[in-house]
Amino acid sequence: MRVALVAPYAEDLPDLSTTQYPPLGILYLAASIKDIAEDIMVLDASFLKLNVEQTYKRIKEFHPHVVGISINMTTEKSAKELAVCIRKNNPNIKLVTGGPSPTVAPEEWYGYFDVVTAGEGEIAFRNVIQQYLTKDSISCTVKGICVDGKEATKACHPDIENLPFPAYQYLVPPLACYSNKARLVNKYMAPLLTSRGCPYCCTFCDKSVHGINFRPRTPESVLQEIKWLHDEYGVHQFDILDDNFTFDLTRAEKILDGIIKMKNIRITCQNGLRADRVTPTLVQKMKKAGVLRVGIGIESGNESVLQRINKKLDLNKVEYAISLFRQHRITVHGFFIIGFPFESELDIKDTINFAIKANPHFANFSRFMPIKGTALFDELLSKGLLTEKQEHNFFSLTAPVKYDNITEERLNQLFHSIWRDFYLRPSKVFDILKNIKSFKEFIWIIRLGISVLKRF
Repeated sequence: MRVALVAPYAEDLPDLSTTQYPPLGILYLAASIKDIAEDIMVLDASFLKLNVEQTYKRIKEFHPHVVGISINMTTEKSAKELAVCIRKNNPNIKLVTGGPSPTVAPEEWYGYFDVVTAGEGEIAFRNVIQQYLTKDSISCTVKGICVDGKEATKACHPDIENLPFPAYQYLVPPLACYSNKARLVNKYMAPLLTSRGCPYCCTFCDKSVHGINFRPRTPESVLQEIKWLHDEYGVHQFDILDDNFTFDLTRAEKILDGIIKMKNIRITCQNGLRADRVTPTLVQKMKKAGVLRVGIGIESGNESVLQRINKKLDLNKVEYAISLFRQHRITVHGFFIIGFPFESELDIKDTINFAIKANPHFANFSRFMPIKGTALFDELLSKGLLTEKQEHNFFSLTAPVKYDNITEERLNQLFHSIWRDFYLRPSKVFDILKNIKSFKEFIWIIRLGISVLKRF
């Protein structure tokens, strides 16, 4: 059986020229079926910027029996169009989907796909392929398999310690291509997932796929994957994409100790650490291990807003964590969100004032976007605070939300000014330039800056 796994391209998203990572989710799926599938293709149409017709052409040339499409809120439209295209031209191909959007609402996808996998798909998808090897119909005997007309089962969370490493050998384009657009210091780059699940309960954040339990891999397993990627693919830079890499400080330090022994390895943790899970000892080891950059999820500079979104974060600890990283010359990114429905203009100004005061090297300001399946989305829906039209992408400058405390026009004005106020300061420009660690990173920053300016 030939299986094609696809990460679709969201054609309506702005090109922000940020680092793009291989689609880890479907690479793990490919690894889970490599012993039972005749051939596999993992097509990253997003990286290749293939529209629906171009993506279908690649799929058709591969002659698959099963096509799996991973879907998140940014790719819903293109995924639906691709599924319709495949169904119209090749009705015998079995269509399977998974990812955050199908996990939250499997029933919304039955009209496009034969099977929906909810949650982490390694076990469920493998079982689907095993069933298709012997029959045309699918039974929901394994958690995570959802079929129209049958009771949808709950999301499946496998023991990640025993999962095979991502199957990069099937990736189109090859892994090395991703380094061309990455914020590199050392060639080549690869993403790394050392844990799954988040025990925190921020109301705006979607945890439908990985769940609320922190499930770590052992340091030995993580170090083994690092060595494998280094030896097999020449990877020297690893971007850790965990939600909570430092949640277990002892485990994080053991991983860093192992990396220190390897030498000539570079690490980034730019997906976002918790500021209250940072210690002087940890930061010292991060520096010795070759950690170049970290991200800190801050969200707001207003204590009341943080309480309202259940962030449970002490802003004093944020400032302390940033100062620790600065002391060790580790570049810090701060992530902020503005435009929560209950925010006032003063609340938003608190955020920009705090960003300038705390002074991470970089700050990313996003507009709040309600995500289906989150507590805040459900709250807004129940209170009638969502507009009827909700087809907004994650990077949109508008959100389908009704605001009581501020107008949409004023919110957009503040969103534009918050970027200018943070970055268009001589001290900040100098701060960024003196922390650039390679010529390629300099080019990456220039490219990103141009793409951001185009939005405004």
